[in-house]
Amino acid sequence: MQNIAGKLFKKIFKAPFHWAPYAEIAGAYAVLDGLNLIFNSDPGFRSLTAFHPYWIVVLLAASRYGMMPGFIAGLAGAGHLLYFTFGYIPERAALEKAQEAGNLWLPFALTGVGMILGEIRQRSINEERRHRAAYEAAQEALERVEQAYRAGEKARQILESRIVSQSSTLKTVFEDARKLETAESEKIFQGCLDILASHFQIQRASVFVRDGDHFILKASVGWPQAEILEARPDYAKSILRIAFEENRTVTVRDILRRPDGAVFEEQFGKTLVQMPLRGVDGKPMAVVNIEKMDFLAFHETNLNLMQLVVDWAAQMIISAGRFETLRSQMFWKEEAGVYTYAYFHHRLEGDWARAHHHKQLVTLTAVKIEGFGFLNDENQRQVAETLLALLRKKLSKSDHIFEYRFTGTFMILSPAKEAHELAKVLSETSGMLEKSSVKISWKSEDNLKTAADSGEWLKRVLEGIGLKVAG
Repeated sequence: MQNIAGKLFKKIFKAPFHWAPYAEIAGAYAVLDGLNLIFNSDPGFRSLTAFHPYWIVVLLAASRYGMMPGFIAGLAGAGHLLYFTFGYIPERAALEKAQEAGNLWLPFALTGVGMILGEIRQRSINEERRHRAAYEAAQEALERVEQAYRAGEKARQILESRIVSQSSTLKTVFEDARKLETAESEKIFQGCLDILASHFQIQRASVFVRDGDHFILKASVGWPQAEILEARPDYAKSILRIAFEENRTVTVRDILRRPDGAVFEEQFGKTLVQMPLRGVDGKPMAVVNIEKMDFLAFHETNLNLMQLVVDWAAQMIISAGRFETLRSQMFWKEEAGVYTYAYFHHRLEGDWARAHHHKQLVTLTAVKIEGFGFLNDENQRQVAETLLALLRKKLSKSDHIFEYRFTGTFMILSPAKEAHELAKVLSETSGMLEKSSVKISWKSEDNLKTAADSGEWLKRVLEGIGLKVAG
């Protein structure tokens, strides 16, 4: 029977059935009725109306467990009242007597409030489940990235051992290869060239990516600054397009053998080897152009090793892109202990809509650290951590702190709190920070004082701390 009830509940409410809330409800009613019979001898608290003890069970069950437990708690309370008041199917006289005593409305109130409050809580529970599912999916994706990284690490170790036998010691190659262990593609491009230059006697090399009808220089070795600033060759006329079109390693010997090789005669001195950096789809996303290297190092074995370095760098760039995509989808910033800016607007619109739908109060607060941009990176980090630590200490768990797109600016969403409550907390926080010569400004405004929508609400709050918002 329990299994059948659990399956039915899961089908209706899209969630597994748990008996614990209903056991708590039954136990709470049993305790209240027992204590009442022992000390008061008034079954069902019939002498009480507005401040009836059954409200405790209904409000706690609905606000903690959601719709169904709240409804059951209210229905059970109503059943208790009807049983202790009438004890049988009531006659008209008994109903009129209960109405005169003011007890007739209470069973309906318990059931209705349990259902409504439970529905409000149920929405929050459902949203938490969705966020938890998204977080778990992101974690699984990160684990896959980590597996790919470990595979790349293994390939790197194999590559190191081969390079050691050719030109350098294992320690030197290892230290150079660590330059590619970064999440920034620009540094991976440069790190790839640095490794090639260190171990294959390359004096001049570059990495170009295609941007429409032109190539753009992303990294270089042995290039004068003046040439770097002017490097934007035309795709159709550049010799670099050969590696893009053929999607393979191309040497100057291969270019000379092409039927149209004479077209690139003036550019022969600008390339020795071109190696494509391939993306996820296997197509070139960039090309490594080796322009000048030691003649004795220009042989097939070194070319194969260089291609391994380039291919591995391409895999690191792909992993970096995946990591950035996943990180942008996360809504919690672990190191700072705040929600991300990407999640802020989603939560702002959701809280705005929910508050207006249910006629609830929610307050939006903007906090700005004055002069934050004039601090160095370390001081910025320390000041931000201090402010957030104080806010987390003074705010309740229902308040949500978000980072904003302007550095040194944070947003706080506070359900069921008025602006003056936030002002008191921030005033105390400001006093503590001023002892360290740190000043903050803030502006709080609840949703009931804002006219049109969440966008106007945000605009008014930001303007309160001196930030202008377009639109």
